[in-house]
Formats: sequence, structure tokens, C-alpha cells
Amino acid sequence: MLYTSEILYNAIKPLLFRLTPMQAHALILRLLALADRSTVVCWMLAWVYRQAFTPHPPIPSASPPDPLSQKKERGRQLHIRGKVGTPFMASAHITSSGGRDLLHPHETPPQPTQARRGEVQSTRSVTVGGVTLDHPLILAAGFVKGHGFASELEALIAVERGENIIPGWRSMSALVGLVEFGSFTRYPRVGNSGVVIWRDPASQSTQNRVGLKNPGAQAAAAFLARNRRHLPRTYGINIAVSPGVNDLDQGEREIREAVGFFVDMNIVPSWFTLNLSCPNTEDDPGANQTEEQARRFCAAALDVIGQRAPLWIKLSPELAPEQYAALMRVAVETGVKAIIATNTLAQPTPDDPKISAGMAGGRLHASASKSVTHLLQTKRLERYTIDVIACGGIMSGQTFAAFDTPAGQYWSALIYRGALAAALIEEEYEQFCRVDTSGNRRGWFQPEKADDL
Repeated sequence: MLYTSEILYNAIKPLLFRLTPMQAHALILRLLALADRSTVVCWMLAWVYRQAFTPHPPIPSASPPDPLSQKKERGRQLHIRGKVGTPFMASAHITSSGGRDLLHPHETPPQPTQARRGEVQSTRSVTVGGVTLDHPLILAAGFVKGHGFASELEALIAVERGENIIPGWRSMSALVGLVEFGSFTRYPRVGNSGVVIWRDPASQSTQNRVGLKNPGAQAAAAFLARNRRHLPRTYGINIAVSPGVNDLDQGEREIREAVGFFVDMNIVPSWFTLNLSCPNTEDDPGANQTEEQARRFCAAALDVIGQRAPLWIKLSPELAPEQYAALMRVAVETGVKAIIATNTLAQPTPDDPKISAGMAGGRLHASASKSVTHLLQTKRLERYTIDVIACGGIMSGQTFAAFDTPAGQYWSALIYRGALAAALIEEEYEQFCRVDTSGNRRGWFQPEKADDL
């Protein structure tokens, strides 16, 4: 199914790319909104997810496996899915068909299934940032984030009318599994006007200056609360620092309020992400990533979240190594569980070199890799236990493996490889890397040859 889907997408991609990025984006949002309304469509998408994301057995190594090690590994795989998580563990599970039942998010996870004789069950599940994920790739914030509104009252009225203010909240989760909703700011934002999305097929890159268009945290929380029975088992919510707020006290207060809306309405995701980097607004993203601001904002978010869910933070590329080290130290000291590296990279737009927009995809990969390297070096040097999650140019199994992180986030891959991009990348990742049966995902997929990277 995977490679058939890619062939089909490659066939229709030229037609889709005849539309401008703005037209294509608007069309996709309309289709997602229609899909969200249909239980049958979402069931079908969930079936596709289960087929596409069913992990294949690892490729045997060249040397014959040790029988004792193979027996131990078989026993470990047969029981790993039955473990119960801690309060910081998501309730994600893999069903007997290899996927998740998204239409019944609150049912009790099934017991481990018995493998056929001679078969070792395979799993892509990974524990990162205090959450157990069914597989290591997450659709990054910015895709399922909702419409913009001029005021909070307007957004709340739309929710009361039953409007779908966050297209894709149900259908994208059904189709691709792991999604981070948002970014959501304390108050709604209409975003930037004019052309705000570009694509560069030659480098498989996308660029945007949407400007944090979103319905605001209160309306988003109210909308998700009205639809809670259809929420996925495992998902994240991304909260962004409000652009234009220079007063630390006000910024801290708005973060508390934004997170508080979700907590008060009992919309507690598997993780919250605090987005300290917003390159597509009028703010300098680096200004919100100082040690003092990060400490206060992280502490404020964690004070509201408590023990309900872990907190992750998202940083910009191209910061100084000393700044990454300081931010990681703040994250560890405040109790943050993971750092996402990175957000998009501000670059001149194709239409006006005086205006910058966030670059993602292939042209972000080098900067994101450098940032991840700085963070991993600090982690090893200081012996921190905080996790690093790669984000930036994950377009193939090889580019994902190059990061050497347990999990990653993607966005542009959807545009260039289709809706099942994550499943394709994970399949390539396993083909590209040699499986170590130690059971520890951090480092248990290692490249066959260093030259391959």
C-alpha cells in the first residue's frame, strides 16, 4: 500500500502543483473540514493508517542471530505492548492490526497478541519526552491549527454555531496518527495578508509567513471540548508566545491563561509544547529565547499543567551554541521533558527580498542538523536526561537517521511525498538502518556505514 500510494501521489502531484500554494492549501483545508464531519470517512482513513503504519519485521542481519538473544528478544516484543504507562505516559497503543482505533479513543487498550510460531512481532513505538508514541514521527504544529479570527468573541460564537474552526483535527489524526495541534496563542490572530505560502520543488522546501493565524486558545479549547469523544488517543497541543508582547509579566500571564483554558476544560493532551520561536510574525524569534524569558515562561506553563502532561519546548535554528546550552539548562531545571529543534528558518521571500518568511523542508535541514548537534553535545556533556526531537527537512529515512534522535517532526514531507509521508519515511528508516535487538531505541537504529550519511 505504501509504495502504491506514493506512485499515485506522484501521478497527481503535477496537477496539484498547477495550483498556487495558497490555492492548494485552501483546497486541502476544505477537504479536511468535510472529512472531519463524516464518521465513515474518518473510519476509512483510520483503516488506511493501520495498513500503512503496520511495522514490518526487521531485516535480518548478515550474520546468523544468536538463538538465546533471539529468544529473549521475542519475549520482550510479545510483552512490551502490555505495559502500563506512568502519569507522564500517553495512553497510545498499537492494536492487533498494527494501528490505533481513533474512533474509540477512551476504550481500554487490548492485551498483547500472540505471535505466530517463528514470528517476532515488530514495533516502532518509542518513549520520548515522557510520552510513549506509537511511532517516531509527528506531524508538526502549523498544519492543524485552525482559522484566524479578529476577536475572541467572534471565535467563540463560531464554536457555539457548530463551525469547524480547526479543519483536520479529526481526519488528519485518523490518517497520519500523531499530530501536534496549533500553534495557539492566548488571543486569536488573523495572520498576515497577501501571499503567505511558497514552495520550492527543486529543494523540496516550503516557506511561509502565515503569522500565527489561529482561533486563540480559549476558542480552540472550547472547540476540542465539544468534540472530545473523537479526539485521538495521542496528540500534542502547541502554545505560542504572543507576538508583540514585550512585558515579561504580561507574557507569563498570557501563557498561564492559554494553557489554563485547555486544562480547565479537561482537554489534556499527551504533551504540551511551548513554542518559544515564532519566525513568521513581527517579533524577532531570538528575543523570546533568552534564558530569563524561557525560565519564566516554562515555569508558568508547568505551574498550570502540573503532573497532567509533560511540557516540551520548540526552539529556533541558528542560535549560538552558548544559547542552546543555556536554554537546555533552563529546560532541565524547570522540568521540561523534551526540546524540539527546530522551528523554521527566516529567509527572504521569493516575492520581496525585504520580507522574511520561515523556510522549512530541504533548505532547513542543514541548520536544523547543526542545532540538534549542539543540543545533543550539551546533553552528553552535562549528562542530562532531557530528550531532543528533530524537526527540519525530514523528507526520507536517510535524513531522519542523520539526526540521531529518537523521534522527529515533519511538515514539508506531506507536500512532496503525500499524506502517508511519515509511514514511508519510517519504512525507509528501517531499511536504511541496521536493527540492534538491545531494545533501546536511542541508538538502536544505526547506519550500516558512516559514508551513507
